[in-house]
Amino acid sequence: MTQQPEVMVAKFLPVLVGLKIFAQECYRVIANAYQQIAMLHLKSGRFSNFFSKKGSKFIALFQAIGSVCRILVTLDCIISCNSAISPAWAAYKKMLKYVKVEPKSFLENLDAAQTDLLDDQVRDIERSVLNESIFANLLKCDFSLWNSVETSEGTLQVCFWFQLLLFFY
Repeated sequence: MTQQPEVMVAKFLPVLVGLKIFAQECYRVIANAYQQIAMLHLKSGRFSNFFSKKGSKFIALFQAIGSVCRILVTLDCIISCNSAISPAWAAYKKMLKYVKVEPKSFLENLDAAQTDLLDDQVRDIERSVLNESIFANLLKCDFSLWNSVETSEGTLQVCFWFQLLLFFY
């Protein structure tokens, strides 16, 4: 027996919330690693040493960050390649519009504040997990110090992402 798409999405919402929380934790870990590298650079003044043979201890760090990035991209691919998610999600959002207009017809104790909260959460999941946005949101993160640290190779941001791309591919 096939379930309605709205019911499938309702059952899948906890998984999407879990993906959102997982992605946010990944962003925090990568931001923390970046900030530690930035602080080391600020103290030593020599960013290029991090990527030379002498700085090879940072290779493992960049490999680990690259692995996290691959996981985020893979999650985006899994979601975008699943042809059932997009139409079911659209049907769920459409149903939510009906719920918002007549909340009592769906549940007796449902009120407008609860439907607004659910609507906000659905939009947040859509922004943070769906539409191939998990990895893209990492690139939009504010890591602080991004452009304030200059190196001989450019800003620390440019050097960081360049080195990360070398380990990512």
